[in-house]
Amino acid sequence: MNFSREFKQKYLLALSAMLCGLVGCSSSDDKVIAHYVKSPEIKDGKLIDYRDGNEYGVALIGNLYWMTDNLRYADSTSTPNLKGNSWCYENDSKECEKHGRLYSWNGAMDIEENDEWNQYSSSYQGICPEGWHIPSSQEWNSLSSYVDANNGDEGVGTSLKSVEGWDKSDSAATSTNRFGFNATASGRRNND
Repeated sequence: MNFSREFKQKYLLALSAMLCGLVGCSSSDDKVIAHYVKSPEIKDGKLIDYRDGNEYGVALIGNLYWMTDNLRYADSTSTPNLKGNSWCYENDSKECEKHGRLYSWNGAMDIEENDEWNQYSSSYQGICPEGWHIPSSQEWNSLSSYVDANNGDEGVGTSLKSVEGWDKSDSAATSTNRFGFNATASGRRNND
């Protein structure tokens, strides 16, 4: 399957809007790592990313762990594909602290510009911390199905959205963050 650039951009925007909701891998993975990498750990409901010291909330929803904060990783020295492929909303570093970073497709996937998405597995680490990966379509569908089956018919988006940071609307239900996912709008960046 070959995905168009437009599809990739829309998918990346969806990833940003959904907190780059990174899914946890099982801690029982026996992967052999060619170089020493200190794996992140979860303490007091927080994932500590040892690459840069950032902490992220974590929630178990159904049978998957999800980060409840947008990723803020930006080390383009250790991860060269991030150079020129990650930004703060409105180029304001305070926005990165508050909402996480915005990533291009290649930056988020940690792939070269000419690499094709279809050569990677559905469980792809990208720029996620060791032991975590960018969620597959199946995992997004699993999250949606689980929430839909367990939220009293209030709407999946309503159940996943943070109770703060959203404009109030007469037509939109008040968000509940029922499952601790804490979805916030993180902004977007156009190609120009």
